[in-house]
Amino acid sequence: MLFPVKYVDTNLSFLNDVLRQFIQKSVVLTRYTKATLFPAEFIPIHDHARNAIDKKFRNVFLEIKKLDHAEKKRLLRTYINHQRVKKLCEKKTLPKLELSSFPNALQIRLKELGEYLYTSGLKNAAIRKLANGGADEGIDSLLLHSQRYRKENGTVCCFCGINDYEEQLADTVDAKQWRPAYDHYLPKEKYPFAAVNFNNLFPVCYQCNSKSKGAEDPCYCKIDAGRKLSFYPFNVESKGGLFFSYSVNETAVLSNEFWHVELNDDADENQLTWNRVFKITNRVKSRLNIKYKKWLQSELGGNNLTTAELKNQLQNAAVDNMAKKRTTRDGYHKSLTFMNLANMRDELLESIVGALNDEAVPESRDAALEELTELGFEFN
Repeated sequence: MLFPVKYVDTNLSFLNDVLRQFIQKSVVLTRYTKATLFPAEFIPIHDHARNAIDKKFRNVFLEIKKLDHAEKKRLLRTYINHQRVKKLCEKKTLPKLELSSFPNALQIRLKELGEYLYTSGLKNAAIRKLANGGADEGIDSLLLHSQRYRKENGTVCCFCGINDYEEQLADTVDAKQWRPAYDHYLPKEKYPFAAVNFNNLFPVCYQCNSKSKGAEDPCYCKIDAGRKLSFYPFNVESKGGLFFSYSVNETAVLSNEFWHVELNDDADENQLTWNRVFKITNRVKSRLNIKYKKWLQSELGGNNLTTAELKNQLQNAAVDNMAKKRTTRDGYHKSLTFMNLANMRDELLESIVGALNDEAVPESRDAALEELTELGFEFN
């Protein structure tokens, strides 16, 4: 990841507390006793006919009941293990207990429960109010939590630095608002016990969540079948980095293979995991080779600068973009690009500037003025 983020608290973690009590009690009970399995204030929600909470929890309990004493103790250890998200990421000495070692029927029911609690439980109005101590004022939601998260950590995805988090609809009530994209860092398909653990939930851009990571497990790599170290996003020391290099051949300027992107430390297992899970070097390389001329064109702004003037401007732009890396998409990548351009030999930079004429250019100012006038705007 490019930069660490700060944990933002939410009372929605109440639902994870409900799940914890249920698991801890299920391994010792022989009957589905609601008064023991759940907090008393949760039982009316559990019993409500319009949700499937009762069914989801009962299905899991019935499968746990089939386990022998040793298996139940192992299931509880697995639950505790999967709640230790930070340690699983940062300590390979902590064994990763596999849910796959339990009967298939139990695995299925636990995954169904985890999925239900995340997709339906966290947006259930009664659960959200209960999490707020029963008060109407201050009820939280994933939308409100994501807004606080962005205010604290910026609007750019910390995993790639390429994209903003998803925008939301204006003038739309919460019930019809788009659900913010959160990544289960330890995927809920393999860690359903952590499905509503906010130490495992991170706002993320669509490409990182759905296109790159999916259900990839940062703690385990199937290719070499081994436990892996991984950055934990809420650790302030979690910070990867990239190294940009370029071809010294001027003919490469006209191709889409001018830039190369590597991890800045390919011996660091945390960075290797980041790249494996989010495909970061390939994604940044592709974007860089497509976009860098347009970024440079924007910095030139139509001005006829000397090479020395351009290099000085690029250095200033690099500092500005690095300062905005959390709030401006591509800020980190533009910063490294501009510094590389500013430090390359004059002849190569001049050939790149010369090639800008081959880039698609904006419409003329006269055409833009005419279009804005047609839209009803007036100019002095």
